[in-house]
Amino acid sequence: MLSYDPFSPEVIEDPYPHYRRLRDQAPAYYAEAYDTWFLSRFSDVWNAGSDRKSFTATRGVAPAQVMLGETVGMQPSIAVMDPAAHTEMRALIADHFKPGRVASLEAPIREMTRDCLEGLASRGAGDVVAELASHVTVRVSCRLLGMPIEDADYLVDLVTRFFTRADEPQGTSDDGTEAYQKMLDYLTEFSRRRRGADGAWSDVCQAFRAAEPGSSLSDEHMASHLFLLVTGATETLPRVFAKLVYRLWEHPEQRAEVASSPALIPDAIQETLRYDMPTQMLGRRLARDLELHGQRMRAGQGILFLYASANRDEREFPDPDRFDIHRRAPRIASFGSGIHMCIGSHVARLEARVMLEELLARFPEYEIDTEHIVPLRSEMHHGFAVVPIHV
Repeated sequence: MLSYDPFSPEVIEDPYPHYRRLRDQAPAYYAEAYDTWFLSRFSDVWNAGSDRKSFTATRGVAPAQVMLGETVGMQPSIAVMDPAAHTEMRALIADHFKPGRVASLEAPIREMTRDCLEGLASRGAGDVVAELASHVTVRVSCRLLGMPIEDADYLVDLVTRFFTRADEPQGTSDDGTEAYQKMLDYLTEFSRRRRGADGAWSDVCQAFRAAEPGSSLSDEHMASHLFLLVTGATETLPRVFAKLVYRLWEHPEQRAEVASSPALIPDAIQETLRYDMPTQMLGRRLARDLELHGQRMRAGQGILFLYASANRDEREFPDPDRFDIHRRAPRIASFGSGIHMCIGSHVARLEARVMLEELLARFPEYEIDTEHIVPLRSEMHHGFAVVPIHV
């Protein structure tokens, strides 16, 4: 009998065989222990993102929130809003994340990347995550949000602690909860400090302040919105980039192609986002009864969208377990779909492109120290926490 539990050690170690069985045998799988459904096929996950009537985000979207009723991270933000409130709030900041505005970040991203690579060159080795990808992404986040660059490493530490699970993960750890509260305290104080600075706010923060005409968001409410943007900007892309660097090393013929033809870099990024999406799942609550694949789902139950499974669905992707930079999949589930599609996707793609351009231009035959890779494992994330590189 098919059994699936995202908290089980065997699923956390390697979820992909379990995803295949779910897609084939139970595309709408019910876990009674959590009163939660799991969707594993691409079309179901993709279509769910645009279904405004059947699902609600207001009771949480993270796996632990949906399955366990965890309240950590449940402060108001666009992640846990439904239309029309979500639509209005997202519209306030959307312009700042469009390709034209994002393009202005390319020069500082390239400068930061070159500085990081200079440090790697001087040492001959380093960690792709901490000493390149995380270093760059958190500083880009600070630039977008107007936060002090000197606080960047402190923010990365808090974000990492928040997402790191205990040895037997069942949601946010005690240390992660403490890091979350410290992050909120920091962001609340940041909002309070900037509020008294004669209106000298960053564009994104200023846009949020326009949420209530004639007034402004409270510092605590501002902090919850900023928390979402900081964590989204500094956690996922470094994991994607680490896998991008690893997969190209693992497939040296494809790496050589990309190094000699940088125009292939966006294709390599797209394939890595499909093949190795670190965020395994996010979800909602059912807002109404729904029938899917012969299963009757009841209003109030949890439902989780298995993005990583959707990206390996052979119904959408031929030979899905093969890494191929020439695949050029027209759509992937990695940034979500519909109204909650990742607002920072253009920033993430730009960061990955520039960092890989610079890495391959300087060190096209880098080596990976596989013995000292540190895996990142939880019910929510799968990937690498540390990837040692020799240059």
